[in-house]
Amino acid sequence: MKITNSKHNADSAIILFISGSITLCLLPFCVIRIMQGDWPVAALNVSITTLAFALFCYVYFTYRTLIARWGLSLLSMSAMLITIHLKGAEQILWLYPALTTVFYMLSAHFAAVVGMICLVAAFIIIYPDVNSLYLLTIAATAAITFVFSYAFSLKMHKKAYFFRNESETDPLTGLGNRRALDSKLAEITKKIKTKSLTSCSLLLLDIDNFKNINDTFGHKCGDQVLEAFANVLLKGIRGKDSAYRFGGEEFVIILTDTPLEGALTLAKNLLKDIETTQWDMLENKVLTSSGGVAELDGTEASYEWISRADRALYEAKNAGRNRIVADSSNLDDCAVA
Repeated sequence: MKITNSKHNADSAIILFISGSITLCLLPFCVIRIMQGDWPVAALNVSITTLAFALFCYVYFTYRTLIARWGLSLLSMSAMLITIHLKGAEQILWLYPALTTVFYMLSAHFAAVVGMICLVAAFIIIYPDVNSLYLLTIAATAAITFVFSYAFSLKMHKKAYFFRNESETDPLTGLGNRRALDSKLAEITKKIKTKSLTSCSLLLLDIDNFKNINDTFGHKCGDQVLEAFANVLLKGIRGKDSAYRFGGEEFVIILTDTPLEGALTLAKNLLKDIETTQWDMLENKVLTSSGGVAELDGTEASYEWISRADRALYEAKNAGRNRIVADSSNLDDCAVA
């Protein structure tokens, strides 16, 4: 099955490839079993093929992979157990690909639980039909496969988390970068449109006269200011809020469940924190910041939301800096000293 939709990411593309491959590979077996009159196995193959194709369609049209991951995992384990039950202990070899599939699809801990349950079930099925030596051999090889799959899964998930975190973190300030901000904006706009979030405001902050800092104290000092500025923001926001470096000396704060008036209050407090902070690297000179606030209205795209905050920030700069201006389309009296 050819994957042509460019909107699918690597994760969904892999799920599509696996579910599509299962569907295509089992189709001939469905025909063969039906022609042979082996109806129990034919029914099993047709069921697996149908479910795999259903998961393929689900991921293709929804782009969601969580349900598909669990579906493919449970499908592989169930098919393995039913095959052993129908065809005998010699089919135990299907245990190994089923086990590795589960560890690939699920997180290491969930896969370990599912895999252990299925291992016990498989051994219960074959126990009456095999001798002790064969059972011990299967148990040992299955245990080795289980342990190595678990260790490999843990390592891969830790690496994936590390790289994902690295790709979404600004290396200087430790805040989220533009990639992380784009993901957050997409999440927020979706929640607002589906009414799962009632309000959300965006604060765009810019350090006043930052170029003068670089010119006077040097770029190394400027980096120290950016790093310290980010720490002030993190201390000043709430746990449900998130901060990002937008670029240069500009920062974005997403104020969750916060209408415009509440965002103005929080932004005003942040400006006081910035102004009253001792900036040792600047020889304790006063540092100020200007900002623009906009509340998401639920119909606009994320870039329009940022644009409104950016226009408000421009007004704050023109009004004399060290102040917050709210988007004029949402609030008439917009300047906050």
